[in-house]
Order: sequence, then structure tokens, then C-alpha cells
Amino acid sequence: MNLIQIFGRKLSTEIPKRIIKNVEGKPFVVHETEFAGVTQRWNYRSEIVKRDKLDHKHKYIWMIFAGLSACGFVAFALIKTQVIEGRKEEMLAREKLRRDLKLSGEERKKIGPISNNLN
Repeated sequence: MNLIQIFGRKLSTEIPKRIIKNVEGKPFVVHETEFAGVTQRWNYRSEIVKRDKLDHKHKYIWMIFAGLSACGFVAFALIKTQVIEGRKEEMLAREKLRRDLKLSGEERKKIGPISNNLN
């Protein structure tokens, strides 16, 4: 569609007609209700959607959403694992330094996080 058709459709005063394509296959169940002697035939929206497979494209949207959610969870788990391992390594380095300096009691608390930047 080009822009002229799109704007022409938006600016027109005609009421758009909805065309429902009939898909051959399962028989379509029609409900009937009688009001004041007039029989009204109708269907639930979900029945029309299932019969004509109108939600078929939405299936792919949900599949993509599930895939992205799984990727996000895996990325979170990997990063969290790296952070925990890094903290354990820093803790072991501090503990080794405390043992090398033979610190005990209150002196042990003086050694904090080890910085790689030496000034």
C-alpha cells in the first residue's frame, strides 16, 4: 500500500466492511437465540478466532517472548555466577593476605577490599 491509499482510507467517510474468510474444514457451530419471535444466530468470538485461525500470528509473538525471556534468565544466571565467583576470589585473596601477615583479632578487620590500582 502506498501513502495515498492509506490517507485516502483514513479520510474517507465510508464505513469499512469486515470480510470474514471462511476456512473449509470443521463444521461451524452456530448458536441461536429467540427474542420476541425473532431468531438471532450468533457465535462466540473465540469460536470464530479458532475456526479462522485469526490468532495464528500471535503464536509467533509468544514464542519470541518466551525465547527472549529464556535468554534473559540465562544471561542473569551467568552474570550472577561470575559476580559470586569474583567475590569468593577476593575473599580468598584477603584471607591469604591476613594469614601471610599473621593478623588476629581486631587487626584482621583492618584489611578490606584489595585494590588492583596502586598509587
